[in-house]
Amino acid sequence: MGPPPGGPPDKVPPRLVSTTPESLGVYPDFKGSVDFQFDETLSEGGTPNMGTGTSELERVVLVSPTVNVPEVGWHRSRLSVKPKEGWRPNRVYRVELLPGVKDIRNNVEDSTVIVTFTTGAPLPTRVLKGRVIDWESRQVARGALVTAVLEPDSLPYLIYADSGGRFDLEPLPAGSYLVTAFVDQNHNRRLEARELFDSLRVDSATTDVPALWLQPHDTVPPRIQSITMEDSTSATVELTGPLDPYATVPFSSFRLLSLPDSVAVDGASLVTKSHDDSVRLAERVQAEKADTTRRKPVPPAPARPTPLVAKPAKGVKKSEPDTIGLAALLAERPPLQSRLVLRVPTRFTSGGKYLLEIADLRGLGGAVGNVRGGLAVPVPKPVKTDSTSRRQDLPAPPADSAKPK
Repeated sequence: MGPPPGGPPDKVPPRLVSTTPESLGVYPDFKGSVDFQFDETLSEGGTPNMGTGTSELERVVLVSPTVNVPEVGWHRSRLSVKPKEGWRPNRVYRVELLPGVKDIRNNVEDSTVIVTFTTGAPLPTRVLKGRVIDWESRQVARGALVTAVLEPDSLPYLIYADSGGRFDLEPLPAGSYLVTAFVDQNHNRRLEARELFDSLRVDSATTDVPALWLQPHDTVPPRIQSITMEDSTSATVELTGPLDPYATVPFSSFRLLSLPDSVAVDGASLVTKSHDDSVRLAERVQAEKADTTRRKPVPPAPARPTPLVAKPAKGVKKSEPDTIGLAALLAERPPLQSRLVLRVPTRFTSGGKYLLEIADLRGLGGAVGNVRGGLAVPVPKPVKTDSTSRRQDLPAPPADSAKPK
């Protein structure tokens, strides 16, 4: 049975009708599954559920306390969820249905549903909430996976940060937690070696978790990835990782050698990219001020009546208000730097080769090392001349001289 053909298209997303079992209940010896009943047939998705977390249905379900991908069953208008290892006694379980459930017409449900129950443990009342910031990009970490591990039982409770980088994990069992946030790039819900993360411990009395700053945790110091010429007197040094912003970078302990004789270049400077930008900006402002003082003063224009309603200029976008308080959070920590600027007092030699050595370079993870990198100055290409245009510019010979005698 269905609507007759030719009717209006269905643009309404599937609506949740009921959940089983009821939330905030105690169910000893629970053996079934958590069911989400909808009012219409759901889409099974194009990728089958293989327990890897890559299918459309597995991505929209989070089960805690476990980091394993749950078993998600499709039963037309009903989804059944249970942990891969089964339900354990005397635990607090949290099953979250994320936005992304579709019907067969690809209408997407964008709400979140949470079912919390226990298999014999007391009902939970603990709350943990906070923010996740990507330190390197200085933006909120949308979609970062947050795990709160109950100590000493090592029971992980999971939640994804929202579009503002916020997370509100509740209700949880009482106790102290190790809170970790990371970018789950391969969607396996496990922290890998190269994924950005941050973690801290909170006691049983803490509700507001301090901001988590996602960052790389390298055990080796950053190396020079490339040195690129910007102009005849400066080059950009790209590092493989960010520097420690709290450590005094000993850029006085660097050498720029001219090859092949390894002669030190006197007067060279090496600073971070942000420091170089601020110095160049101050120089431009100072030059503009000196230029205006040399000019003759211009008499002020006659005052115009102020309009009642100020209209914005065309082509100028209004600055968006900081509704998530990102500016206040970013002011707590300096930005990360992974680019340096190398400057020389005179021009780089055309076609020359240089070697840059930096001593005691400290990375964000605290590792210190000596690094080196090479710079090859390109030779400018000769300007090609157009011989045909020169022949056209020559005066034409006389008509008589063109004929042979």
